[in-house]
Amino acid sequence: MLISLGVLGLVLALVAGGGLWFLSDRYAGNIDRVAGVFSDLDDETRPASATPSEERGEDPVTFLLVGSDTRSKPGPGELPDGRSDAIMLARFSADRQHAQLISIPRDSWVDIPGHGRNKINASYAFGGPSLLIQTVEQLTRVRIDHYVAIDFDGLIQVTDDLGGVDVVVAETTTNGRFTFPSGVNHLSGEQARWYVGQRHGLPGGDFDRVRRQQ
Repeated sequence: MLISLGVLGLVLALVAGGGLWFLSDRYAGNIDRVAGVFSDLDDETRPASATPSEERGEDPVTFLLVGSDTRSKPGPGELPDGRSDAIMLARFSADRQHAQLISIPRDSWVDIPGHGRNKINASYAFGGPSLLIQTVEQLTRVRIDHYVAIDFDGLIQVTDDLGGVDVVVAETTTNGRFTFPSGVNHLSGEQARWYVGQRHGLPGGDFDRVRRQQ
């Protein structure tokens, strides 16, 4: 798993709720801090920071959450060998009591700085997290404060260590060697990886895939 400096507690609160203490204790030593993600970005061309709350004097905080299909960790100075399979913006309100989450479909055709028009997930392969952040900020005009990524292995490990996860499947579908019948399914880590990665056979296509990832 990869996570940027200073955001572990908030992100785990977002994705795990009451499991915050467990995940912090279990994964604190297995999380790679991604250095220099924002250092190459031109601050003058980036969107303005969120307006502080008048009541608390704090800023809303925005995270770029990325699920990548990377199968090996890049070495020092190397770019990821995969693409960003899931892209989400999560914003915590100034009082830290509410969060908003929106997804950007990975096949969205956008302008990638320095690379012309392409699918948005290609920006991750072209320039790693920094270029993906730059691309998303240019597209949304929302300033990103923190970057968080998880790969296939991380998804499988977290799901298994939590004892699996329950999901409600609207219609029976099959992906790979797994079939997900309609109704409540209790998924292992490997099943969850195939569940969120399904691209074909869904009534809503990529929009259904995005809902599964969320």
